[in-house]
Amino acid sequence: MKKTIVYWGISIIFFIINFKILGFIYDKFVPSNTITDIMVIFIIIFINIPLSVICTEKVFSIVREE
Repeated sequence: MKKTIVYWGISIIFFIINFKILGFIYDKFVPSNTITDIMVIFIIIFINIPLSVICTEKVFSIVREE
């Protein structure tokens, strides 16, 4: 139970970090219109969420090795 709570907590932290990075890149290089806003929603759903889970798995595997 504790492991899953910690796992999802770390996943949420990675999601927030990845979201901030995506927001920085989006604000700097992408013009704001309806099409790009829809693309960002798909990027958040299909890239950012799985990337957060993958980063958390990597952190857990590194911790288990040590």
